[in-house]
Amino acid sequence: MRVIRRVRRVLGEIDLDPATCEIANETVGAKSYFTESDNGLIRRWHGRVFCNPPYSRDLVKRFIKKILSEWDAGNVEEMVILLNNITGTRGGAALMSACQGVCFVTGRIAFYGPGLDGKSKGDQDSMIVYFGTRPALFFEVFCEIGVCCVPSRIKQLDLFGMEV
Repeated sequence: MRVIRRVRRVLGEIDLDPATCEIANETVGAKSYFTESDNGLIRRWHGRVFCNPPYSRDLVKRFIKKILSEWDAGNVEEMVILLNNITGTRGGAALMSACQGVCFVTGRIAFYGPGLDGKSKGDQDSMIVYFGTRPALFFEVFCEIGVCCVPSRIKQLDLFGMEV
């Protein structure tokens, strides 16, 4: 819940969660969502998106490609992506080079879903990646639970009015 409350503070409402289930959406509260059988990888995304893709290596790669393609296509307004800390992978590097901010969460996150009660913690470190035009708000909200940073790219520095 500590993450979802913050996601809502940044996004306002969550229009779409493209990788979830009915039980998890009771916590997330997305207006619409795609389950495994709906296959969010083949559907068009829209609006303000929260995505916690499956952590399996093959699926996370496919979701990263989808995240980047939906962002590049302009189909989403803002996105907050919660996934395991994969900064040392090609997919992680691709996310980091495209996003407007990232939070490396301190401690482990509890998850809700089939067989998950929200009390047991995950067994991997997590990162939260932001795509949108309000990185300062993202940092204000998420720096309460981790270390936040801006990927060091010139176009990102311009968002904060810093000289390049």
